[in-house]
Amino acid sequence: MIPPPQITLQSCQYQSCYCEENIYKLIQNFNHISPPGIEDSLFVIFATNPTHRLPIFSQRSSPTGLCIWDYHCFLIQTSTSPPLVWDLDTTLSFPCSFSHYITHALPPLPPTLLPDMQRYYRVVPARLFIQHFASDRRHMHADQDSNNDSITSWIAPPPPWPCIQTAARVHNLDKYLIHNDDANDMDDEIYGTVMDESRFIHTFNLSS
Repeated sequence: MIPPPQITLQSCQYQSCYCEENIYKLIQNFNHISPPGIEDSLFVIFATNPTHRLPIFSQRSSPTGLCIWDYHCFLIQTSTSPPLVWDLDTTLSFPCSFSHYITHALPPLPPTLLPDMQRYYRVVPARLFIQHFASDRRHMHADQDSNNDSITSWIAPPPPWPCIQTAARVHNLDKYLIHNDDANDMDDEIYGTVMDESRFIHTFNLSS
């Protein structure tokens, strides 16, 4: 088993409301200081649902800990026993065990909630995510000038680093947020696999 690297929350690049970019930077951090092959034990998780109203607890940005995000992104490391969750937005320990995270951040939802608020999880191998993810941050544009040439305001301030893009892609964040594989116009497997909550928990509990 590969032990968790000595990464602290304070050492991570972070921008509130840009969780997917924070996780991208975290994977880069892993690759810089960890043994070769660490990426094979890392999985990027996009949690969302059909309504884009995702209940998640133990979040730093809320006084009560409960946030209703349109989606959330975090990292799971399976080379440790138990598996670890790396979430830069949680009030839980960083990292924390998968079971502890599920219990406190993603507890079962009450049946009174609409079925469309039930959580789904897109599980993406980190090595694929780091190669193919791209975002021009269009989802955070609050306004543009009359010629659509420049952004005049943001829903939340953008990170100080440049937009993450590849030679082939400028923006594909929206594809990671589709909660149903059947609805995806995917031409390959770079976007991982969608799981319901039961399958997701079972999958990573078996990694313990």
